[in-house]
Amino acid sequence: MTNGPPPDLEQESLAHDAVGVSVQVRELTATDMSAFRILRAEALRAHPEAFIPGPDEGRSRLLTTMTLRVRNHWMMNGSFLLGAFRENHLVGAVGVLRGVRAKQRHTALVWMLYTEPQVRGQGIARTLLLAAIDRCRRDPDLELLRLSVGNESQAARQLYTSLGFEVYGREPRALKLADRYVDILLMTLDVDTG
Repeated sequence: MTNGPPPDLEQESLAHDAVGVSVQVRELTATDMSAFRILRAEALRAHPEAFIPGPDEGRSRLLTTMTLRVRNHWMMNGSFLLGAFRENHLVGAVGVLRGVRAKQRHTALVWMLYTEPQVRGQGIARTLLLAAIDRCRRDPDLELLRLSVGNESQAARQLYTSLGFEVYGREPRALKLADRYVDILLMTLDVDTG
């Protein structure tokens, strides 16, 4: 692993998506929670096969409750939430949750990766995930990054595989939707580059 200090919370990066439009990737703050709540609610509603919480579970959470959860759980002890902004509009997010127990601190979990439908195919999800992987690689104690993906989410699986994630397991019928079951593939990436 790189022996550099953890990234500054205010660090921002600029990337250009596939159509050449500037996309700002930065850590989300309390002022971004209203936009994040809308983005997450859209994700839960539009893709029930990709997220464990249902749309009603996400909608019932008050903004103040979500802000507290983000600050006290999703953005502490090495966990973080990055957003992709185009012209100051949140168009995507990735969340990484660090293992909290001593025996799991060498691992982290990508618990969310989502982009708005109108920006898909423009490299924004890739940009977000690369920023998350880079941040994980700069943490000298982090070794493994894990995620889970629905078997029917082909584009997501292709993205993860292209970035080096490998399938290490399958959870059959992990999600039960109204009309079908969804198998979940478990994937991992070794971020310990040292």
